[in-house]
Amino acid sequence: MTNYYLTKKATVLYSMLLFLFSFSVAAQETQITGVVTDMNNTPLPGVSVLVKGTTTGAVTGFDGDYSITATPQDILVFSYVGFDEQEITVGNKTSINVSLKENVAELSEVVLVGYGQKSKTTLTGSVSTVKGEELVKSPQPNLSNSFAGRLSGVVANNRSGEPGADGATIRIRGISTTGDNNPLVVIDGIPNRLGGLERLNPNDVENITVLKDASAAIYGAQAANGVILITTKRGKLGKPTFSVTANQGFSTPANLPGLADSPTYARILNEINFYRNPSGGMNQIYTEEEITLFANGSNPDVYPNTSWTDEAISDWSLQDNENVSIRGGGENFRYFTSLGRTNQDGIYKSGINNYKQVNLRANLDVDVTSNLTLGVDLNYRKEDRLFPTRSAGDIFRAIYRTYPTIPARYSNGLPSAGVEQGQNPIIIPTGIPGTDVQPTTVLNSTITLDYKLPIEGLSIKGFYSEDRSFAARKRFAIPFTVYQIDNSTSPATFNEVVAGPDSRTPELLQAQDNRQLQTANIRLNFERSFGLHHINSFIAYEQQESDRSYFDAFRSGFISAEIPEFNLGGGEPEQSTNSGFSQRFTRRNYFSRISYDYDQKYLAEVQARYDGSSRFAEGNRYGFFPSISAGWRISAEEWFNSENVSNLKVKASYGLLGNDRIDPFQYLNTYALRPTDFVDPNGTPLPIFIINQLANPTITWETARKLDIGVSADLFNSFSIELDYFHEVRSDLLTARSGSLPFVSGIVNEFGLDAIIPQENIGEVKNRGFEAVLGYDKTWGEFNFFADANFTFNKNEVVFLDDPQGIPDYQLSKGKPLGSQLLYEAIGIFRTQEDLDNNVTLPGQQLGDLIYRDVDGDGEITELDRVRQELTNVPQIVYGLTLGANYKNFDLTVLWQGQARSVQYVAPESGEVGNFFSTWADNRWSPTNPNGSYPRVDVRTSSSINEGLFRNDFWLVNTSFLRLKNVELGYSLPESSLSFLGITSARVYASGYNLVTFTESKDVDPEGASNNGQFYPQLKTYNIGINVNF
Repeated sequence: MTNYYLTKKATVLYSMLLFLFSFSVAAQETQITGVVTDMNNTPLPGVSVLVKGTTTGAVTGFDGDYSITATPQDILVFSYVGFDEQEITVGNKTSINVSLKENVAELSEVVLVGYGQKSKTTLTGSVSTVKGEELVKSPQPNLSNSFAGRLSGVVANNRSGEPGADGATIRIRGISTTGDNNPLVVIDGIPNRLGGLERLNPNDVENITVLKDASAAIYGAQAANGVILITTKRGKLGKPTFSVTANQGFSTPANLPGLADSPTYARILNEINFYRNPSGGMNQIYTEEEITLFANGSNPDVYPNTSWTDEAISDWSLQDNENVSIRGGGENFRYFTSLGRTNQDGIYKSGINNYKQVNLRANLDVDVTSNLTLGVDLNYRKEDRLFPTRSAGDIFRAIYRTYPTIPARYSNGLPSAGVEQGQNPIIIPTGIPGTDVQPTTVLNSTITLDYKLPIEGLSIKGFYSEDRSFAARKRFAIPFTVYQIDNSTSPATFNEVVAGPDSRTPELLQAQDNRQLQTANIRLNFERSFGLHHINSFIAYEQQESDRSYFDAFRSGFISAEIPEFNLGGGEPEQSTNSGFSQRFTRRNYFSRISYDYDQKYLAEVQARYDGSSRFAEGNRYGFFPSISAGWRISAEEWFNSENVSNLKVKASYGLLGNDRIDPFQYLNTYALRPTDFVDPNGTPLPIFIINQLANPTITWETARKLDIGVSADLFNSFSIELDYFHEVRSDLLTARSGSLPFVSGIVNEFGLDAIIPQENIGEVKNRGFEAVLGYDKTWGEFNFFADANFTFNKNEVVFLDDPQGIPDYQLSKGKPLGSQLLYEAIGIFRTQEDLDNNVTLPGQQLGDLIYRDVDGDGEITELDRVRQELTNVPQIVYGLTLGANYKNFDLTVLWQGQARSVQYVAPESGEVGNFFSTWADNRWSPTNPNGSYPRVDVRTSSSINEGLFRNDFWLVNTSFLRLKNVELGYSLPESSLSFLGITSARVYASGYNLVTFTESKDVDPEGASNNGQFYPQLKTYNIGINVNF
């Protein structure tokens, strides 16, 4: 019986094996090989090749090749980020070559990283990106001003709108050092490229990536403040595309303070004198009849009512930009060339302020052989700046301070003397006092190499770049004549007042600042896939040398203002000076990166950089900066099955980064030679050597330890979300001991000289916060709508700076933001005698003065009552919202930008020395306005008990704002109406910049950084333009 069942089982098993064998013969597995390329026939490494419905897969190698086992009935699925997925049935083929088509919607998923690029799918760092096509929507000649609101984690404040000097202050995730907080800028792979990012032609920019976390450690000692990577456009395979863009802009100040008119200012002067001499009454300077004459304008020479902003500033100024480019390429040659021009006028009436720029770029790539590609990049830029002889700060100081009771011009047309030696605001912005010409030429050149070695996956890449910049200055200031009315004669006479240089002769200042930067880089790359395992790595060496030479010379005593040349200046020793210096700075860097992913599911990356810097003494010149990051694509797991959630990824990074941006030679004692009052027996002055700064031979890097944890996902096929938490500890901050070093040590600073106390690596600051990015994109028929929002909260606090011992906790910098001020707390205004009796007062305080809090409760207002503030002018919150829509041939983009939790100290220079902002003038406390919200007026704000003598938080302005930063409406002309002209496409558009601002900062723009409000205002710009492609 047993044998029977055994025989039966064996028969069944044999039958099953025979069936399976016959099936396998019918569906025999075979080895399939092939190459995957893009539409330009460029091999694509890292493409996923999967047998549909199975876990069998492979990844293409460095040359786009793959090998996989499949049956004739199987379907191979080829997928790669940025390209359309493609499915091919195997059939009887053993070789399948595939060309993947770019998916424009997904191209943004490929992001630039240090010394390479990665798909967003496998990215483990925290980055922000923006395309060049978005940047050109801002009608602003300075590229840095296009960052605001578009990049999460990036603070971009435009502190001035002056043509040629209107760059934004850029901070990545706030500030963390007492020194240089600027991020590293890398342009086409070159760190610290001369010319910087501000004056790059926006039409040349392909994309911008900001490295915010430990992923920046690949740049080592330069990366602690974050890194901005800029890639310019390159050629593409295809017919040449000729593009022409032109636009015309009309600019006006975005915000100007209102100023007191003559009747108001006359009453203010009366009040100031009343407070000094109450017995003299309220009309000690001007009678009521005279105030009426100011108001009715019947005698403008004697009783004018001048609005200096109206007299000195135009309603509109012009700017324009033109750009042409050609882009294309053949099988072995690709090219992009462009020529651009920019012109921007200042906002002064009859002013000479102007900025002009011409830029030329050529980026060329040549496939010399199938394994060797060479590239040549050339960039030329000519910048011409023309300024008045007085700075923008001086000019606006004159506009805001000059009394409204002085006419701009007398009725006979003669210009008045204004204030302070003839500084009439309608004259000093013009060419009458002379000119300040500042031309700059920038040359950038790069040669690149990409050679594929015979060993699979290995290649050599490298570049050598030479940069030059030549900045000159020629300031020729000449005396000029203005007039002062003398009413003591009949008729009135007009006396000449000679203004201008102190020497009352023409003065010439010339300077030349030449810079040179050489950068060499060589990298050995390895990229290969082993089944579902993918490795991308390199090891590299980079060397950079920076040279600078500066020289200036000055002459006065010119007999004539006709020829501004040195040989015609005065010959006396006191009529000439000159100075100059030169310096050289070098870096040597060794670095490497290894990136690994398994089936684009489990991700890891390790970076290490060993940097050497000549800024430090031997023995301290090299530092090691490692980082590690990892990620897990949860949505790639087999068990994760959701139609509404895709690309779900968690990631984390940690690394050590450095900051070597310090003044050179701090490891040496530095000396200077200066004259003294000592003389030898013959009466000859004896100069002496003085010490400028004591050496710190152990000075070294500032170091930043950065942690970032994030999660990202795509939701419901329309939404995307990314959340990041970050934490940084910046240690070894360079700062001088200001609190713990007693004066009895003898290490003190001579009056009028800089500190001799050396900086030391003793400071520490902590920085933490979070970011959120939300995107939405949906199409209904011919209508598409998209929205992108970003929000960043960042708070830094001091862990250690050298606070004086024994000060109260509320004055310590520890625990407060870096750069926070010590101010008295103003808690109200003395309005009644009861207020004076019930509060602590200072000697001389009276009704209308500010009430200060007696913080320490000792019954006196002293320096111990100052309190360290919680906020600075670096916002803790920044955000942006981009809204866009496309319908048929129309497109619309709207950008909102804002900031919060920031303040700026603004105390106008007012009193008998200058006019008042209307907010103060109209709301001041006075005997006739006891409920005024501002303190009483005083002789001079800077020496007032209400401000200069006791700097206090009354003058802190809340600079939070929400701004309609940019709007652009475009219309693409129908192709059918263009083809007969040989035009491929044409688009006309209208745009606006800084259109509307909602803020509590009424007198000055909330992005300004001037403590007295005297700066060139930001601009509101309306723009029209056209883009034509052939």
